[in-house]
Amino acid sequence: MKKLLLLITFKLLLLASLIAQENFQAGYIIKNSGEKITGEIDNEYWRRNPETITFKNGSGETQTYGVNDIKEFQVDGNIYKSASVQIETSSQKISTLDNSQEPKFEDKKVFLETIIQGTKSLYSYRGEQERDYYFIYRDGKYEALVYKKFNMGDINNVQIGYNKQFVLQLRTYLGDCPDVIDDISIMDQPSIWKLKKLFAKYYSCTSSSPEFQKVNKETNLEWGVDAGITFTSIQFNGDGGKLTGSNFSSSVAPTFGIFLNIGLDGNRKKWAINNALLFTSFSTEGNYINNLRDGFYNEYDMQLEASYLKLQNLIRYSLLTEDNKDLYLLLGISNGFLVNIKNTSTEYRHVYDEVTTSEVNTMDSYRSYEQGLVIGAGYNIKYIHLNLKFERSNGLSDATSISSPINRIYTTVGYSF
Repeated sequence: MKKLLLLITFKLLLLASLIAQENFQAGYIIKNSGEKITGEIDNEYWRRNPETITFKNGSGETQTYGVNDIKEFQVDGNIYKSASVQIETSSQKISTLDNSQEPKFEDKKVFLETIIQGTKSLYSYRGEQERDYYFIYRDGKYEALVYKKFNMGDINNVQIGYNKQFVLQLRTYLGDCPDVIDDISIMDQPSIWKLKKLFAKYYSCTSSSPEFQKVNKETNLEWGVDAGITFTSIQFNGDGGKLTGSNFSSSVAPTFGIFLNIGLDGNRKKWAINNALLFTSFSTEGNYINNLRDGFYNEYDMQLEASYLKLQNLIRYSLLTEDNKDLYLLLGISNGFLVNIKNTSTEYRHVYDEVTTSEVNTMDSYRSYEQGLVIGAGYNIKYIHLNLKFERSNGLSDATSISSPINRIYTTVGYSF
């Protein structure tokens, strides 16, 4: 079963590398001539502002457009504008700060994302350096809000200074509303939440409304319940006497719990964090004979039963998503907390034909917290989730001379609300 699961996972990974998933949604482009064309745009839910987009017209023909080809495009309620801007390129890392407060600009043509558009407008850009830049539109130009960290000391004595030119820029740009001046003055650096709050206050103050305002999508949260069965096997290795000398039986037991999926933005929303809290258990038996000498030997009938609360934290990657169907892979870690254990063995002491019995512990000591790795795959149709996961944990033994890896296979059905 374990080999089959690994084979399935490998084939799904191979499939993921071969599939270029598309996600065309209704939108439009505006060409440099001013012509507006409606159609569909491959929405990749960009974490960084895109350099090119794929557009499909009404005839089903696709074409790629870059920043020099179109003035604007819109998809999923988001508007991007082609713009020639200045990008501040100074390092933000403390160890490599320069000693000048003057910004270092690089001219670049990009797609700016529209945050607010109206009499006062705000735009944003994120590039390869994962740094956020903000722009206002004034006198027919996109103007970068300037913020720069610099070193006022030397290489051995770093003293951080800040060029907060953006404060003066915003004071003059929004100055016809006195209510926002104090808010601008105390801003330590530009951030999307502070700027949106500032512009909202400005429009309220001037009793006007923006032509467009980006709507924040709700965090993609999905929770539900899970139930199924587990196939568990445990093996003891090392110097453990009756433990390592016995082959313990496999166990089949029910499992159930709850899960929470947290969707992540970017990369076509293929990535999510899957958190599951599950109750699992196993029951296994083993037999061991210790031959002492002729006529003298000890026999052990061993039993181990354990139940856990398992917290699994997994990365989920969607291979195919369409029409409320999703094929995905899972990879992550598990943390198991021992709830209950039955740790007994019956010892039979044979002295020729005489047998005496006694109850002893199967294990002298055990750990109450185990850790493991999890891989798996799943498929869901609307609210129904089917999961197949393989987990390998460090098991029960806390003795340095004995390892006790536990392999578990979960087959579960879930329902999300």
